[in-house]
Amino acid sequence: MKRTFSLILAIIMLVSTSVGIAFSVTAEEAKKCGVNVYYNYDSDSNTLTISGAGSMYNYDNGREVDVQYSPFYNNNDIKSIIIESGVTTVGACAFCGCENVESVTIPNTVSAIGREAFCNCKSLTSIVIPNSVSTIDTEAFYNCNNMTDITIGSGVTSIGFGAFNISTLKQVRYSGTVSDWQKVIVGDNNFPNADIKCTNGIICKTHNFKTYLVKATTKSDGAKCVKCTVCGKVKSKTVIKKIASVKLFKTAYTFNGKAKKPAVTVFNSANNKITSYTVNYPKGRKNVGTYTVTIKFGGNYSGTVKRSFVINPQTVKKIDAKKVSPSKIAIAFKKVSGVSGYEIYQYNYQKNKYTLVKRTKKPARVTLKKKGEHTVKYAVRTYKKVNGKTYKSVFKYGSKKL
Repeated sequence: MKRTFSLILAIIMLVSTSVGIAFSVTAEEAKKCGVNVYYNYDSDSNTLTISGAGSMYNYDNGREVDVQYSPFYNNNDIKSIIIESGVTTVGACAFCGCENVESVTIPNTVSAIGREAFCNCKSLTSIVIPNSVSTIDTEAFYNCNNMTDITIGSGVTSIGFGAFNISTLKQVRYSGTVSDWQKVIVGDNNFPNADIKCTNGIICKTHNFKTYLVKATTKSDGAKCVKCTVCGKVKSKTVIKKIASVKLFKTAYTFNGKAKKPAVTVFNSANNKITSYTVNYPKGRKNVGTYTVTIKFGGNYSGTVKRSFVINPQTVKKIDAKKVSPSKIAIAFKKVSGVSGYEIYQYNYQKNKYTLVKRTKKPARVTLKKKGEHTVKYAVRTYKKVNGKTYKSVFKYGSKKL
């Protein structure tokens, strides 16, 4: 009988130290989780409260450190953890395996989160780590695979190996700047797919580069930029020089009854040839008149430019000149089809230029007098009026000695 009682007593003592009964122990020593840190569990709200001053114990769950096993190890009753002000560290393995914990409150008196402190807290979806925390140790939040929202305070200086090895995490908020984050020692296997959103920018884990094109015009340069859509990092930038010159190969033709199609040449401000454009020629382009060509740019260029060319009338083919007196000559020429009239010029030696002598609608014999020289120089051209504008042919020149 005595042996049976002793066995029952031993079983009760063993069970009383296990996780499921730990919260029912009333002795103050049994509720310690640090030299001056204590815990209290409210079974009605499934809330665990850590209070006191100083550091929590470091646990190793099978290997002795401060205390071998955490009183909360693998406890699935806890849904909320509140660490009160005054506690300065979260102990190693303290809440490891508390799979149903949904919320954790960490005060700004905590300066360190120990190794595997929240390992396997699989129901934890968010955590706010205050600015007071400087160290987050190895695998502190390992296997918290439902974590989607993390805020890390600006006071952090080191993050241990795999502390945030959470593949589903896409973005982490950091309370410091980009330059602050770059000073943090971050161990391997952290934030495998997450970008770090700082107060003044984003540090991408995996950049999403996109090519942006600002097309060049006749007034300004353009640019082709490969830039991350998340953080704004520029991978490459190429300047596209503006369009500087748009010319028709020929701007004046002489009527011959055939359609004219002048080639277009385009150069940028670096004197490089541009070929990204289409040319729209107007219909006809055979008769005397003005024709406008439209050049529309594409590719790396934008805008439309218009350039014009003219078709002028034919000139006379031959001028006959005869001496009619010691001081006069007579010139004559044949009719040119399709013109409105003719202009006859004589060279003025004193003014050193050709001056208009006569304008006529029909070919006629014209008498020219010498002006101080023994050679009379002359020129004839045709003209044609189209839509109120006069088009003139090139000159046909000649001379006759007296």
